[in-house]
Amino acid sequence: MFVLYYALFVPTGLVMKLFGRDALARTTGGETTHSYRVASTVRPNDHFERPY
Repeated sequence: MFVLYYALFVPTGLVMKLFGRDALARTTGGETTHSYRVASTVRPNDHFERPY
């Protein structure tokens, strides 16, 4: 497990940090927003017509 962690996850995290990728979207959006909340989009009424 130790070798798997350091051979797989650590390099992946370093590459993501190098390219500025934030998988969890932890940025607040600047000085105008003080929240991590992302507003949801309104789905059309026929969305539940055929869910699968």
